[in-house]
Amino acid sequence: MKNTTLITLLFLVMACGPEAPRFDRQYVVQNSCSFQIVLQFYKNGEPSRYNETLLNTSNQLEGSVLTRSGGTWENLPESNNLRLPVASLEADSIIAVFNNEKKATYTIEFMQTGVPAFDPANRNLLRDTDYISIGKDQFLFQITDTDYESAEPCNGDCK
Repeated sequence: MKNTTLITLLFLVMACGPEAPRFDRQYVVQNSCSFQIVLQFYKNGEPSRYNETLLNTSNQLEGSVLTRSGGTWENLPESNNLRLPVASLEADSIIAVFNNEKKATYTIEFMQTGVPAFDPANRNLLRDTDYISIGKDQFLFQITDTDYESAEPCNGDCK
């Protein structure tokens, strides 16, 4: 009986080892332009968690905090979308409507190889490399007046 108690206690102590390190990541979108922006979030063609979000100048939207264990985010292969803003913002397409005058559409599509394709290719809210690290595992995308200038005119009918 004594041996059984000792063995059980030994197993309990061994099972209580150190917890694996956890790594967080969060994507933040900030309105750094001179215009009010409405961001419309879609996943698989349907409105997603954030649906429509109004950002006045200097306002920001913080996406969901992503948490993983088993290694840093940089260890994930490029084909793993868990490291991308698509996971934090819970969307595969985002439409930015600037003051109901212009709009820009940002999309991500996963090819058969699993590698993401972005449209537009040069600057995209859904591509992690277009974000800058602001510390504490947060990454920032600033929507600027240049983004407004690049957007398509919709002349007050941007729905």
